[in-house]
Amino acid sequence: DQTVRLWHTSTGKCLQVLQGHQSDVWGIACSPSGDVIASTGLDQTIRFWEIDTGLCLKTVHGSYADIWDLAFSPDGKQLASGGGDRKIYLWDVETQECIKSWVAHTNDVSKLVFHPQDQFFVSSSFDHTIKIWDAASGRLCRTLYGHEDAIWSLAFSPDGKMLANAGRSFNVRIWDVATGQLLKLLELEGDHTVYVWSVAFSHDGKVLATGSYDYTIKLWDTQTW
Repeated sequence: DQTVRLWHTSTGKCLQVLQGHQSDVWGIACSPSGDVIASTGLDQTIRFWEIDTGLCLKTVHGSYADIWDLAFSPDGKQLASGGGDRKIYLWDVETQECIKSWVAHTNDVSKLVFHPQDQFFVSSSFDHTIKIWDAASGRLCRTLYGHEDAIWSLAFSPDGKMLANAGRSFNVRIWDVATGQLLKLLELEGDHTVYVWSVAFSHDGKVLATGSYDYTIKLWDTQTW
């Protein structure tokens, strides 16, 4: 419905309804400090919102194509965005100005996630690849291959040592971040009846959750897989 809604995690009560987008909202990111939310979507804009008041601080034209995802850096100073024009954009959060942009993939950029400690981030794409980038320079550090189709979800383990991904496939891949080696291939056909579209680690890293279009979420012990 073109809105962003903020919910109280304990009561389930809707606290704010943020209105202003002119089309579907596809990406939301909360700053590490918890005072600003960025949102984006098919209207090709990025909007910065003050959480306490619901005030839209600024609207920027983020791309000339649909924008699929946003991610804040761990220090909250940068915001990455990506979407249908195959580019990654890095934004200065304080000024809301674009610092740099570059063509990152050969198809849509689908997901972005910053490493929890180090100054690099990861992008995935409909081109079946994952790429690791230096956040300061935009330099490509490594490309991870081997995926069957478009990748929709990325998640770092809390210690930053593992990266999980999922997409238009029954398979979830777990990567060693330092080496780029595949640590584990979870073949979940039979466990899920439709493709796995989302992955997330628990805060202690002991559990990996997989979400599917079969309307189920399954929890996996990362010590035993």
